[in-house]
Amino acid sequence: PSRRRGVAEPCFMRRSLLAARLSTPAPPPAAAAARRGLRALVARSRKDVPEGEAASSLVDVAAVSALPRQDPKADVEVEISHSTLNYKDAMIVLGQKGVVRDFPITPGIDYAGVVARSSSPLWREGDAVVLTGNKAGQYFDGGYAERATCRAEWLVAPPPALSLAQTMVVGTAGVTAAMCVDYLQRFGEVQPSHGPVLVTGAAGGLGQVAVALLHARGFEVVASTGRAEALGDHLRALGASDVVGRLQPEPKPLGKQLWAGVVDSVGGATLAAALAQTRYRGAVASPGVAGGGGQSARGAAGDCARLTSPPPFGRG
Repeated sequence: PSRRRGVAEPCFMRRSLLAARLSTPAPPPAAAAARRGLRALVARSRKDVPEGEAASSLVDVAAVSALPRQDPKADVEVEISHSTLNYKDAMIVLGQKGVVRDFPITPGIDYAGVVARSSSPLWREGDAVVLTGNKAGQYFDGGYAERATCRAEWLVAPPPALSLAQTMVVGTAGVTAAMCVDYLQRFGEVQPSHGPVLVTGAAGGLGQVAVALLHARGFEVVASTGRAEALGDHLRALGASDVVGRLQPEPKPLGKQLWAGVVDSVGGATLAAALAQTRYRGAVASPGVAGGGGQSARGAAGDCARLTSPPPFGRG
């Protein structure tokens, strides 16, 4: 039977994540796959693209080594079955600077598939593998191709209970959300009894997973999004007790203390406002870059760090 490659769409997110799909015949055996040509998406810098042309295009190449940004230390070649679309990927596909080391490059910061070739003792031909992050799609060619090469230590085996498609339903966004929630509890020592936890950018992939995970752990979750009216019911179904709009900038470094913890997926002015509203000895986990940087975020972060330097909440 044929097998489809593409971006997995999570059912519990009601297909709200962006998705793209390439249909191809069933892949040949791994050894043969390493010898045949492949199709890949290659992104160019927006400034190098003539007016009216797309920054990214599908190309056919004879071998994965012909892709533009190969890692000279790669020792595993993966036949890719699934990838995802993240904010970083979208920026790179559009040829935007800021998250990619250099163009041209094949985007895709995560992928899942089967080992086609390995010179490492860690993996053998036919092993199912998953990659999230580790410079793929930003420093070196990533998952928007039928095959990719990477370093053996960057790969992990999929959990036994998950298919390759399901691992990309979770994807980098889900892994990052889980890390944020884990960090809030382990290092920030935030507990459900301490008060509400804010999730910014709650309508995105990371935000939705964070809302669901925090709710499952017993937290009162407030979801912040610019699409509160359109997606409010959906976010409440995931576990949010309240849905609010985007945070407005605080006129002072410290505002009203509202949040015992924050998972921020936006950054920039949103992060600055969230920090200003975080309770004394609260904790913020912020992987967000979509909102950019700026002096307001850096200044608020400094003020908050000075005020929360004692260990947050007593143990026990």
